[in-house]
Amino acid sequence: MNNLRLEHHKKMIGKRVLIVQDQETQTIWEGEVIDALENDRFLIKDDDGRDRNIHMFDVRSVNMSLLSL
Repeated sequence: MNNLRLEHHKKMIGKRVLIVQDQETQTIWEGEVIDALENDRFLIKDDDGRDRNIHMFDVRSVNMSLLSL
């Protein structure tokens, strides 16, 4: 993996994100980025404590300021 890209992805570690797992059913859940695994994958811990290997295109940022409205 390109080290520069991996370092960029590692900036996501510790961030809360939304996961859209199935584009058809729009299955959405929230988790925390634990690690950047490779070019296009993140390790994300869900709210039940399970670690999941998720493709980067399924990850959406969470705007915490909107949640406080």
